[in-house]
Amino acid sequence: MNKGILFTLIVIAMACTAVAAPPITDGLMLHLEADAITGIADGNPITGWPATVGNDATLGGSAVPNYIADSGGGTPAVDFFGDGHIAFDRMTNIRTVFWVVKEDADANEDGFLLGDGSVYHFHRDTDAGNLWIGHTSTNIRDGITRINGSQVDGTTTKPPTSLAIASVVTTGNVTASSFSNDRGIAGRGWDGLLAELLIYDRPLSPGEENEVGHYLETKYGLNTSYTSPNVYVLGQSPTDGATRVGQDVQLDWDVRLAQGTANFDVYFSDDPNDVDPALDPNTPTVPLTTTTDTFYTPPAPLDPTTMYY
Repeated sequence: MNKGILFTLIVIAMACTAVAAPPITDGLMLHLEADAITGIADGNPITGWPATVGNDATLGGSAVPNYIADSGGGTPAVDFFGDGHIAFDRMTNIRTVFWVVKEDADANEDGFLLGDGSVYHFHRDTDAGNLWIGHTSTNIRDGITRINGSQVDGTTTKPPTSLAIASVVTTGNVTASSFSNDRGIAGRGWDGLLAELLIYDRPLSPGEENEVGHYLETKYGLNTSYTSPNVYVLGQSPTDGATRVGQDVQLDWDVRLAQGTANFDVYFSDDPNDVDPALDPNTPTVPLTTTTDTFYTPPAPLDPTTMYY
């Protein structure tokens, strides 16, 4: 057995590839994306909205929304008008919501971003006004509202009139069951596009918000203030300073990528001078190997009397 291993992992690059799924799924209760709607020609009414996560949404109202094959960046969306809306399972523990949405510039209805049959937590200002108003739940008004990643005051900010990412992280639970029908009251339907909707049962951290926002920005080709997220190293095996490690040990590291792939430089040696300089960009050393895998197997057998780095 060798006396110990100190394993250093350095991520040197991340090359983004096709976006397949949102990077944060913990707590995701509902995910609707227009990509999931199939078999409907451009400009024709939808027959429902299949959910990627959660139960499918059903149609409500007499004005049936239309499928739009290209919302402006080559991705589809659904066009709402009149009293047309979609209904989904009622959720009373909403804490984070993301929309990829656009309100028509000539909209004149009080289109709520989310609605319900009995409560009005997402209450909108009148006459296609600001996102929030005094009737809006304080858990929303006291939370963090963003448009394209920039924090805004929802009581003085209108919905975007070009496709954009809107989001809110609340200070407590709020309730919704539709996009968007407010207690059956006329004149409160959404007038414009919805391309994607994500609803979480927990408040996402700022870093998690950025990951989801960047995923949506990349998918829809939007210009936002979200930044390309880092590669998060969640753990490694063996751990730093581990002893009594097998002579044929495999080195593993657990990472979370918001999207795409990463190249990993692996430094491994019995000489700390071969490893420590790699942490200093001014005196870099040559990595032992570069890989997209999340494991490395050193040449076996390791010397049981040697400390490895």
